[in-house]
Amino acid sequence: MNTKSNTKWKYLLFFGLGSVVVGLSLLAFGAATGGIEGIKNNTKATKEVKTFDKVKNLDINSFYNVTVKSGDVDKVTVTYYAHKKFRPKTSLQQDKETLIINQTERGSFVTGFMETGGYLLNERTGNEDYNETIITVPKNLVLENLNGQFNFHHSQLIDLKIKNINARGISYLDNVTINNGTISAYSSQIDNSRLSNVTFDTDINHLSFDNSTVENSTFDNFHASLSLENSHFKNVTFKATQVDDPETEEQDEFGSDYWYDQYGNALYGHLDINSGTLENVTYTGAGELTGRNVNLIGNINLSGTFLSTDFQLTSESLKSTSMDFFASHGTISIDNKMIKNTNTDSSYQKKIDKAKADLIIKSKGGYISIQ
Repeated sequence: MNTKSNTKWKYLLFFGLGSVVVGLSLLAFGAATGGIEGIKNNTKATKEVKTFDKVKNLDINSFYNVTVKSGDVDKVTVTYYAHKKFRPKTSLQQDKETLIINQTERGSFVTGFMETGGYLLNERTGNEDYNETIITVPKNLVLENLNGQFNFHHSQLIDLKIKNINARGISYLDNVTINNGTISAYSSQIDNSRLSNVTFDTDINHLSFDNSTVENSTFDNFHASLSLENSHFKNVTFKATQVDDPETEEQDEFGSDYWYDQYGNALYGHLDINSGTLENVTYTGAGELTGRNVNLIGNINLSGTFLSTDFQLTSESLKSTSMDFFASHGTISIDNKMIKNTNTDSSYQKKIDKAKADLIIKSKGGYISIQ
């Protein structure tokens, strides 16, 4: 019984190897006789361009590369590549003022060496990106709603005005205005944008803001690494991960491994500011807050167990900010000078008449450094 089975598999193996050899020979023969272009033409993906009128809402579901942008079009235009085997199934449907875009994986299929080789030749030698779907809206269009499940690694919103967003997986925003909504992403870069009334949810691992404004917004269960470059946060609340109260003798145990998981992802909030402005910002929970050339306006309230703050303020903010600090089981440093402790606690107050900002920091198990 085993001998017959082994013989059967040997025949299949020889047949498969023979098919590959024949396929390679045919491909080589075709190339030698100038037939490679014919192979490419018969196997290439086809470019599809669809237009839709009177669209105010987008509903997108795709784990492939998607770019939504404004451009010189009169109607919403969707451009993508189609192939019966190698590209996703793309469904475009308009329901009144809503355009619904679905891209799903194809099921299992059978293909040959010639077809696969020809498709790959087209993909490698062509000037187009087979993997990208581009949705272009008219420049003067303000989207009422954008709902979407996007690819976490490559999805973009560019030059858009959006009243309400509910999106998961966006990796890049540039010159985007959002009035309301929810954003969830593993890692995102946000440039030259203005976001208002937005809730950033818990899946975020890293966010970078460059030349952007965020106002009246919330970071729920914040445990991400977040960086600000020339950006302004106004009326923003961070609800960070809470940590059990550390005892004094346990404080040294909180090394770098405590803040990251085995893959290097942040377990607790990390906020890094470079030439940014905080205006009426509240941070509650564990975290590391660092900044250089930081401008403060209004009420800045930072509190939490194992919360550490290291800010280098602008010269103007340093002169115009009232301060009220308390560190239990921690230290306080002002202009690189340590404040004397009372037992295990440190405190510092500075009152400024007509202050432009009030900086309040209450920490247990962390340090406070202001200069």
